[in-house]
Amino acid sequence: MAWVSVGSALCGLVLAFSLRNGPEDLRYIVIVYYLGLESFARLLWIAVSHRPHGSLLLTLPYLLWEDLRRRRHPESAHNAGAALRMREDEVRLGGSGNSLRVCSWYFDSILAGSTLLTYEGSLYRPLQWHQEGKGLGRRWIYELERVEPEAGVPSAEYTRPRSPDRQKAVEDFTHRLDLAQSFSLVWGTYPRRDQLRLQLLYQYDGPRSTAITAGLFLIVGVLQFYLTAALYRVTILALAGPAYLILESLYRLYRAKTVSEPAGSLVGYILRFAIRPPS
Repeated sequence: MAWVSVGSALCGLVLAFSLRNGPEDLRYIVIVYYLGLESFARLLWIAVSHRPHGSLLLTLPYLLWEDLRRRRHPESAHNAGAALRMREDEVRLGGSGNSLRVCSWYFDSILAGSTLLTYEGSLYRPLQWHQEGKGLGRRWIYELERVEPEAGVPSAEYTRPRSPDRQKAVEDFTHRLDLAQSFSLVWGTYPRRDQLRLQLLYQYDGPRSTAITAGLFLIVGVLQFYLTAALYRVTILALAGPAYLILESLYRLYRAKTVSEPAGSLVGYILRFAIRPPS
């Protein structure tokens, strides 16, 4: 949502700059200046806090409407609480308690790991997990089987609902997992060490992201080289940029397709100064 807020704030800035030379109407100028200042303030807030921030022009009427609706329909607060409770894991016992199936909104490393875990006094061993659906309908499905306790075997505890600390840890990890996978084409240009870390922690496909971004950059480099050399007939120095982009993309494609390893781009090294991948 922070990225969505950045996009809307940038649109506000573009609109303010586009309208700055409009009619010399005082009310019109005030709106343009307000739109520009608010968009800049929103960008500054998001950059510092890493949290989304809405526009006052849209947020204030929405909040007033929601407050009026809650006063007229108090049962809506109860419905909101019920929707929040739906975020809890769904646990199903099968085979006379010999198997356990957990459907969760979050990725839980305990349920997806190899360590035995206890649930309501019984000991279970994780078998497999997979993801179903996309977007708001996405769920993680964990399959476990019941085993007999053995002395000295370490185990973790799974409870429903989770403890506050554990729930926060699971939500934070799922959030970072979403960032790693949703912006994979951005991270595909980052240095090799960053991509290897994302690949190890967040199920990120480094070679695939490297290959896609390298292919796109290769197309751009070839088009730039052709247009610069054939149409504008400039000096050889002007061809240095497209030539570098072509050579870099060919090397990155070789690393991704032949060695199956990620490779960074100069673009990613520059972006890394402003945007850091999930930690």
